[in-house]
Amino acid sequence: MKSEVNSTSLPSWKYPALFLLAAAFIFYIVTLVIKIKRSIRRRKRRKLRKQREGKTNEVTYISHSGFLIETKNCLFLFDYYEGKIPPLSQEKPLFIFVSHWHSDHFNPEIFSIRHEKVHYILSHDTRKHLPAGISPENLCFMKPEEKLDFTLEDGNEHFTVETLKSTDCGVAFLIYYRRKYLYHAGDLNWWVWQGENQAYNSNMTANFLHYTKPLENLDIWAAFLPLDPRQEEWYSKGFLHILEHAHVKYAFPMHFWKDYSVISGFLSSPEGSKYQKTVVNIEQEGQEFSL
Repeated sequence: MKSEVNSTSLPSWKYPALFLLAAAFIFYIVTLVIKIKRSIRRRKRRKLRKQREGKTNEVTYISHSGFLIETKNCLFLFDYYEGKIPPLSQEKPLFIFVSHWHSDHFNPEIFSIRHEKVHYILSHDTRKHLPAGISPENLCFMKPEEKLDFTLEDGNEHFTVETLKSTDCGVAFLIYYRRKYLYHAGDLNWWVWQGENQAYNSNMTANFLHYTKPLENLDIWAAFLPLDPRQEEWYSKGFLHILEHAHVKYAFPMHFWKDYSVISGFLSSPEGSKYQKTVVNIEQEGQEFSL
């Protein structure tokens, strides 16, 4: 009687080889996981170290033109009108800025924010739009082309606020703090429209170029700039001008009316693609950025 040979069986010497191969693969996976975990821990340690050294700034997009900037020693809140304000450190002074009286930039609820060290810096045109009975302490109004110095409560640091005249209402804010410039445009933008006549658009162009002259060749750490899809083909005209004539490290689009596609569209356009590392791609309200 013939015995049949099972052609699918492996030679006995191959079993140890398979075992070694499997062990090597498992060792590789375990080593890779360990390296990834170590890398994550290192990044966390670096972030904490930067925070302790005061080199990390947190920027939160709230909604529309509203942003919260948290630095080592203070908080800046710009043009809040809707959305959720993140938890605010009570140990750091809070400076609330309002660029003008329009309802998509100014919400009287800012006077109900509970904070022990709150200060208000408002455009002069908001004065007539304050609710009755509102006269909080630590409030100042600023007109265009003014400059004020503010000292933090510990007396060790200060910052300056300079205002630019807007092409719409109110002012834009240019802040110098810890050797960095922050710029919030408010409604200072190149507001040209297809439906307007040539005289209007020409006057708007002249005003915009004149009012933004102080920004030329300025090193701006963070700029918050309108990118308004309602302007159709000219939606990025003012945005691009600032990027081309100032040295902006981070540019935050705003005033895009919840149409986030306008940001990705700009970044994929021929004129915007070269600013991929500069323009912050905002995707949702409440999004935080560590810079």
